[in-house]
Amino acid sequence: MISIFDTSYVESRKLYSTYNEAQYFLKDVIRLAKSLPDCMFLFKPSKSDEYFLQEYWADEKGVEVVDLRYEFGQLLNTIMLSDADDVIDVISISNVVFTNSFSSPTADALLANVPAFWYQAKTDVSFSIYNKIPNLVISGYKDLTIQIDKLLQDGSPIGFVNNPDFTYLIGDINKKPLTSLRLNILNA
Repeated sequence: MISIFDTSYVESRKLYSTYNEAQYFLKDVIRLAKSLPDCMFLFKPSKSDEYFLQEYWADEKGVEVVDLRYEFGQLLNTIMLSDADDVIDVISISNVVFTNSFSSPTADALLANVPAFWYQAKTDVSFSIYNKIPNLVISGYKDLTIQIDKLLQDGSPIGFVNNPDFTYLIGDINKKPLTSLRLNILNA
């Protein structure tokens, strides 16, 4: 099970989580799902489709985001979840998790010992401190497919959890009380 999370997109040139990035991200996710017909994909949006269609927040780019979400949900090996679905429930049934634009479910998954990474389809995020940790931030479709193939074959968490930068930036997987609480509730 590959679970995908997007982020809250804002149409501003100063940000890296724009509607253009959302479109590139969704196109890559659709392409990935088509290329792996034997894998099941879940997509958990952070905002409802209505968010992208409100005049205040959206324009024609918002309509395209909604159309791409619909296209993803029509594939036989995909399930489009609701923005109201619980992130932890989705992570708990996932073999691999990836999110767009540094959305928090990647950190949640990593701290729950589920292989995860951030994926940036188009926008340059080389400035990010998270790039200090190899394979934590993946950019471009080719690297996305390499990372997914590696994680599906390996079946184990990504090796950077013992990296001192990871512990500093994300946290120690053995010392996160909220994650421990979530896992205890999940296993109850």
